[in-house]
Amino acid sequence: MIDQLRALITRHCDTLKSELSDIENELYKISEDKGDHKELAKQASEMVHKIKGSSGSIGFQDVSSLSLSLELALKELIACPEPIPASVYEKIGEDFIELADRIEALKPEQSSLFNAQIPGLTQADEALPG
Repeated sequence: MIDQLRALITRHCDTLKSELSDIENELYKISEDKGDHKELAKQASEMVHKIKGSSGSIGFQDVSSLSLSLELALKELIACPEPIPASVYEKIGEDFIELADRIEALKPEQSSLFNAQIPGLTQADEALPG
């Protein structure tokens, strides 16, 4: 079962890159003023929220924390009255770049679960009499 967990962690790393691209597309639309920026920010926030939860659950706490920061910045944009201060957009950009850099450098082995000794998942535990 540990091999299955490691395969799941590896797949998560690949999926994150795809999800990051989707978020980047939404942020690009916001920066280019191509649509309702608050609705686009809401969609991006939901995508980031998913990354935050899934990454935290699979042992990437740093990705989860960076995602939270970006999610909060997007929620600030959603709640901000018009005109939106440039500082709000700058914070979103900075948080996105930090998250993107972390995800691009992410390796499955960095998950806290990759080498965890979880009872029932290691071969030694499976061999023990129940």
